[in-house]
Formats: sequence, C-alpha cells, structure tokens
Amino acid sequence: MHFETIASAVLLSKSFRARLWHDSKFVSKQLSKIGPVLSRTLVEKGYDSFEKIMDENPRNIEFCLHRNPPFGSYLQEEVRNRCLCLLASFNKLFCVDKIVAKLRFEFDQS
Repeated sequence: MHFETIASAVLLSKSFRARLWHDSKFVSKQLSKIGPVLSRTLVEKGYDSFEKIMDENPRNIEFCLHRNPPFGSYLQEEVRNRCLCLLASFNKLFCVDKIVAKLRFEFDQS
C-alpha cells in the first residue's frame, strides 16, 4: 500500500473523529470546554494551532478568554495528552513494539 494512501486515510479518519477538517484554524474546538465562541476568540488572538497554544504562557490564554486559572494550564495539558495519544495510536496501527524512526511533529494549521 502506498504511503500517500495511508496518509490520506489517516487524515480523513482524524477529520471525521474531530468533526473538523485537518487544515482548519479552529483546532481548539477539539479540546473539551472549548466551543465555537471560545475557539473563534482564540483564532482572533492568534492561537490557531496546538503549537501556538503550547508555546504561550497559560495566563495569557486565560486573559484573552476571560477565564480563571488554571484554565490555560488545563488546555495545555490536554494538548500534550492529545499528542501522546497520537503516538500510541501510531504504535498500535503499525503493530510495533518500539518505534525506531525519528518522528517530527508540526502543528501548522494555517
């Protein structure tokens, strides 16, 4: 099976599960406690990718969403857990005990 076919199937599956296209700026809608309004606010403030959410100070995220601490820390922890689940799914999909390949994750959602 070709790599492009597998990659397309994985992207389509992820999009259906998240109810969001993989190239959408509203990636934060995948997080619990973030609905359409808060997601739109995050995009307007420049947080349109998981990487930008992870790189920001949690207090700044709380400030722009008008939420109390530790809401920003909670969002960052959920993003971190989401990335770990992705690695576990990759491991299960290819039935390997150890991943020897060098993986590079990019969170470009533009």
